Amino acid sequence: MNVHAPIRTAAVPASSTIDRLNEIRCLLGALDIMAGTLEGFQAEAFYSVIQSAQEKIEGVQSVVCAAADDARLRDRPLRAKAA
Repeated sequence: MNVHAPIRTAAVPASSTIDRLNEIRCLLGALDIMAGTLEGFQAEAFYSVIQSAQEKIEGVQSVVCAAADDARLRDRPLRAKAA
C-alpha cells in the first residue's frame, strides 16, 4: 500500500462535514465528563488527548468553512458595475 498516494474522496457538502465535526465535538464533551471520574495522571493524560482533539477539530472546521466561503465566492456570478 502506497501511503504517499493521494486519497480520492467524493465531494461532500461543507455543511455535512461541519455536522460530523459537531458530533465529534459532542462526543469529546462526553469523554471530558468521563475523565472527571479518573484520578491523577490518568485524568491529566485523558484531558490532554481531548484538548488536542478539540483543537484539531476546530482547525479542520475553520478550513472547511473557509473552503466553503471560497467556493461560494467563485460560484457567484460577476455583476457589471453600474455606470
